[in-house]
Amino acid sequence: MLPAVESATVDWRAFPAAVPSDPLHADHWGHNNTAQMVSYNWSTHTHDGPTVGTVGFDANAQTAWDVTYGDVGVIIAIIDSGVDAGHPDLRQVTGYDFGDNDSNPDDDSSQPGHGTACAGVAAAMRNNLGTAGIAADCSIMPLKVANSAGSMYFSAIV
Repeated sequence: MLPAVESATVDWRAFPAAVPSDPLHADHWGHNNTAQMVSYNWSTHTHDGPTVGTVGFDANAQTAWDVTYGDVGVIIAIIDSGVDAGHPDLRQVTGYDFGDNDSNPDDDSSQPGHGTACAGVAAAMRNNLGTAGIAADCSIMPLKVANSAGSMYFSAIV
């Protein structure tokens, strides 16, 4: 026992459930859920099952967009696999890579995509590439917790 250590735990490893790659607005079920999401097949590790979802159980994005798309001064932190640094649909501010402990939070691990997809759902800019995030005028701060191999440890996440 060290008096300076209040608590310690195992450095658990986290795994994303899937790496999405859908660029089309209609496929973002959280904006307008029409039960269009294809279910995840744990045997094949793909979304190839029947459609699922509860119609209307969503963020009501279209109603919110009648009021605002957000503000560039509002920064949304994406704590994930990183965010594609050159993505033309994302307005980004400086972030950090806690997985590799450096200043490059680019989504460049062995299995990239999840953090970039989450950033797009949150704040993809509107009226340009075919989709709009829920807060399309807000900015993204990429906080990468995956290392270059794609592993995510709770010591980086916390």
